[in-house]
Amino acid sequence: MPLKFREIKPDQASEIETISVLAKSILHEFYGPQMPKHHINYFLDKFQSTDAIKEQLNDSWKYYLIELKDVSIGYMGICFEREKMVLSKLYVLANQRNMGAGKAAMILTESIARKNGIKELELRVNQMNIRAIKFYKNYGFRVADDISTDYESGHTEHDYIMIKKL
Repeated sequence: MPLKFREIKPDQASEIETISVLAKSILHEFYGPQMPKHHINYFLDKFQSTDAIKEQLNDSWKYYLIELKDVSIGYMGICFEREKMVLSKLYVLANQRNMGAGKAAMILTESIARKNGIKELELRVNQMNIRAIKFYKNYGFRVADDISTDYESGHTEHDYIMIKKL
């Protein structure tokens, strides 16, 4: 059975809650070995709480639940910024990785961008996330810049900005 990407609207409280619950599970599992727990919690509260997601959906964001056999296995979030589209979130449960969700997300992301006349995709990826960097490079992204961001939690993240021209 193929993967399904279901767009979530601001009034879909249950689906927004599902994204927030997935975020808590995935981010602690994935980033736990490399980031302090208090920063992950800060990030979740500030950007992936139900209120934060709803606010983003009411702005220029779109969120999609990634489903397999009607079970949510991950999510992605994109936003439109002027003449580019940013892939801000792409997270899949650990036991569902390497099964095609990332590839399907890249195809959907490009399709959405093209339908909206977008000529450039952008994303940020943690510099220590070698697997993701390699994945994005395989889909035509290139490192355009490296940045460091100091968060209120006291943690500094070191990311690459990666872009892809369409």
